[in-house]
Amino acid sequence: AADSPLLALTRREAGRRLAYLGLSSRNGHSAISEEGLVSLAPACASLTHLNLASCSAAVTDRALSAVSAHAPRLRVLDLSRCDECTAEGLIEVCRRCPLLERLHLEGCDALTPAAGAAVASLSRLRYLGTHMAWLLR
Repeated sequence: AADSPLLALTRREAGRRLAYLGLSSRNGHSAISEEGLVSLAPACASLTHLNLASCSAAVTDRALSAVSAHAPRLRVLDLSRCDECTAEGLIEVCRRCPLLERLHLEGCDALTPAAGAAVASLSRLRYLGTHMAWLLR
């Protein structure tokens, strides 16, 4: 139900031209669900900036796979405090979104050196926000 207005917007032509979408959580209440994010994914073709900070319940490997499959122009992605994000999801994002320049991963504790290698493969990456301990595992 909370996803409905957002999904309605993306079905319109104006929604399909969105370049920036901020869905960061406020007061601990996620702005979108996992199902909402998966449903939104096909409308992400024009996105260059996506802020999902603290949308932990929505940012699963399944949702990241769906979004990255439809957002080839993505340059900025904020997954801060998305503790459902795993190495598998992040590797998929890095593979499908090679234009990433800024990646925020603060609070993503379930990541691994394999994910670090995927991040390192992003040739355009200019900013990486993270707690570096996960790179050492």
